[in-house]
Amino acid sequence: MDFFATAAYAESASTGSSSGGGSGMILIVMMVVTFGIFYVLTILPQKKRDKAHKAMIDNLQKNDKVLTIGGIYGVVTAVDAEKGIVTIKIADSTKVEVVKTAIQTKM
Repeated sequence: MDFFATAAYAESASTGSSSGGGSGMILIVMMVVTFGIFYVLTILPQKKRDKAHKAMIDNLQKNDKVLTIGGIYGVVTAVDAEKGIVTIKIADSTKVEVVKTAIQTKM
């Protein structure tokens, strides 16, 4: 057991008189760089997709073919912007009301 303590002491003594104060600064810089890369690769593209989806939802009109997040294809028959509801025709005699945010894409 005494051998390990001696080796550790010898290693710390071999580094000389450097204080090691720069390692804390390097750690902070690496954390900032890592966060920056994370932000650029994940957060910015998601914001761009959210902005495009919001614009698509705001521009929904009658006779637009849409796909809901539930996987239902249909044609918009009415848009109630005040309530945020869209009426979708999914069959000849079947109409469904969904919230505007439930529209995934326009076809």
